[in-house]
Amino acid sequence: MRWIAALAAYFGALLAVDQLVGVGGEAVLGLVTALVLVAACRPLTAERRAQVAVVVAVATCFEVLGSIVWGVYRYRLGNLPLFVPPAHGLVYLTGLQVSRLTLVRRYERAFVALILVLGGAWAAVGLSGLPGRVDALGALGVLVFCAYLFVGPAPAVYGGVFLAAMFIACLVPIAGFLVFQRTFLRGSGLGGAIKG
Repeated sequence: MRWIAALAAYFGALLAVDQLVGVGGEAVLGLVTALVLVAACRPLTAERRAQVAVVVAVATCFEVLGSIVWGVYRYRLGNLPLFVPPAHGLVYLTGLQVSRLTLVRRYERAFVALILVLGGAWAAVGLSGLPGRVDALGALGVLVFCAYLFVGPAPAVYGGVFLAAMFIACLVPIAGFLVFQRTFLRGSGLGGAIKG
């Protein structure tokens, strides 16, 4: 539980500081976040470290495609902030820790059902246009995610990652989710919010 609280505090500080810095400051935040990820991976097995590396690599590829190549969403400075790739690794590790909570392990099916409901609500809000535009791509992403809850080997981990991503999307120091959309990501709906 300490890990989850520490990461929540770290992400809160990271997002707050990011509001105040330019590209150079984002590079420093990237270095710090990479060091935090390396430190978090030290006690892990080699297999778990490899999983973190794959998550960072795959998520970075999708970030480049979604943000820079396709322009589905944009970050505040029009780039891919250097803290985003290692932050994906931290989100994965947070999801892993959530999946290990006694309550989640004891009631895994109920936890996964809760994640399905939250995912459906997340997609519905995106499709409603409430975030300022209709986010059909984000809803499609949630649909694919929900399918993995049924066919993937680690549904509780996926659910934990989803909770961590939702938390980050809603964790803006100012007024919450809608301000985050307008402040950090230009032209993005819900799908962009849970990225990065």
